[in-house]
Amino acid sequence: MRFKFDDETDRVRHLGPLMTPLVSAFGADTNLALVPVPLHETRLAERGFNQSDLLAQEIARQTGVPVKPMLVRARRTAQQANLAKAERTENVRGAFALSPEWFPAASDRLVLVDDVMTTGATMQACTDVLVKAGVREVGMLTLARDLQPRELGAYFARHGLEVPARLGH
Repeated sequence: MRFKFDDETDRVRHLGPLMTPLVSAFGADTNLALVPVPLHETRLAERGFNQSDLLAQEIARQTGVPVKPMLVRARRTAQQANLAKAERTENVRGAFALSPEWFPAASDRLVLVDDVMTTGATMQACTDVLVKAGVREVGMLTLARDLQPRELGAYFARHGLEVPARLGH
């Protein structure tokens, strides 16, 4: 939260390495690239940085996998954090487009990079644009997964874990 909302961008040096080992799960390939989830230009101007881009740049620095900012935010959307699942999907419908500077090839293997995933609506909207453009494979890499209490309980049960008392359900 401090990284994203409190302008503590230097935290990327500690957060990026948490994601870096996961890049190997996508395999070694010269067609592999990191694609940060874009912010709308007005939100970027307000915040002063794109946290997803900072994470992608740090991962790239450590792995050598290039960053390709293939997506743009075509329209400003409400912040996803305040929306229910169905509202999130509708909020990001048509919100992303292929950047005019990038032309993905069918052989491209892209990894979307974002800071937090809750319902996956943003990642799905980005993936839809890339697949429609002809990309053969799109992976997803996020720093954190925000599970709602009901989903968290199901996650713990699925993995044979006991739900900590402070979380309840």
